Amino acid sequence: MNESEWEEWCAALPREEREVAHAMLIKVADLGSTEDLRGVIWSELDQGAPELARFLLLRRIWLTLIRSWSENDNLRGLRAIERLVDQGVDLNDLKSLAQEISYETVFGLLYLLDLGHDDTMSGMPGWRLLEVDSDRNSVGRSMGGLHESLLGADPTGNEGMDFLD
Repeated sequence: MNESEWEEWCAALPREEREVAHAMLIKVADLGSTEDLRGVIWSELDQGAPELARFLLLRRIWLTLIRSWSENDNLRGLRAIERLVDQGVDLNDLKSLAQEISYETVFGLLYLLDLGHDDTMSGMPGWRLLEVDSDRNSVGRSMGGLHESLLGADPTGNEGMDFLD
């Protein structure tokens, strides 16, 4: 959502809701592209979707579970990595490999969460991920489609293309 669309949407809101929207944008502005965040906040407030929680979860997954492998010290000390480097394998290639494996694992896990049940068994309980408020109380909104949004949530803006090539 670009700035003019955002301003047009905000202008149509009652004053209190407009203040909530602007406060949310200010609170999360340093987390990513303002244009992307405007759309997240619009979906959250206008559509009633748990978009902010989805955005925050996917961002944390990227930073903690995927992008962290590109940092120098995270691969150091792993014996298999050290053996490969000793044999001449470029450490940057190993970082890309680690990120790709992490991405594929996370994507698979998010797909299973989104599936909501074991499709190889019938009549068994399933699962779902729910949004909680800042006090960790359930809001009751289900967070689905996470695997579909994973690439677009890359905080670098590269959508993983620097290691998924």
